[in-house]
Amino acid sequence: MTQDPYAAPQSNLEAAPTGGGIPGTGTFDIGLCLSTAWQNVIQNLGPVLGAFFILVGLYIGFALVTFLAVMVLGPFGLVTYLALFIFGPALAWGLMRFGLNLHDGRAEIGDLFTGFSVFAKAFLRFLGIGFMTFLAVLPGALVYAALAASGKPALMFLGFLIYFAWIIVVPIRFYFAQMITVDRDLGVMDSLRASWDATRGNMIKLVLLALLSSLVQMAGMLALVVGVVISIPVVMMMFVSAYRQMAGTPARS
Repeated sequence: MTQDPYAAPQSNLEAAPTGGGIPGTGTFDIGLCLSTAWQNVIQNLGPVLGAFFILVGLYIGFALVTFLAVMVLGPFGLVTYLALFIFGPALAWGLMRFGLNLHDGRAEIGDLFTGFSVFAKAFLRFLGIGFMTFLAVLPGALVYAALAASGKPALMFLGFLIYFAWIIVVPIRFYFAQMITVDRDLGVMDSLRASWDATRGNMIKLVLLALLSSLVQMAGMLALVVGVVISIPVVMMMFVSAYRQMAGTPARS
């Protein structure tokens, strides 16, 4: 049977037919992303604030250790950044899991540390997805660098337009790969492919969602510390909502 060309786009990420899986629609509503994110954060303010301050505390602790290491060891103290490279993916994995579970109504503070139970998997997958995304960005960045090197404003502006157009056509479609590898337990290439499929036909909406998220962040900064504590989780949950709308919820064993 031929596919209806006028039908709404559908994601190839299919939820399993049993165990409570919910299929995605292949697209998302920006207003729903914001309202759902706000609801997720406000209704679960305790776990959200706990997760926020744990991560901030870890970051401050790392910065302090790095500062002391540099004071004692000089430039060699910067090797402490190696710890961030090694342990960062596990923390990022846990943050993704926390966000997904927060959307699904079952988040726990312990979700932040689930990446350490799959340490090697988290490290290799996030490293692989990051590297492949870097390769996707590279052509546009090289064109921009080449035109900017001319020093001519017109060519620099043209280079920026080409770079921006490239970003919204190719790399942006890999944005959800890390979320997918956590949510669906897919490998690097499968996660990239699934993100590409899920975002088909949604590039402009993703750009608009990114712009809206920037406005939310600005509003948070205008409200000083209190606003940032809320705006950062809301922005994260806006993209989780977009992903869930596009790709659905997989069945849970």
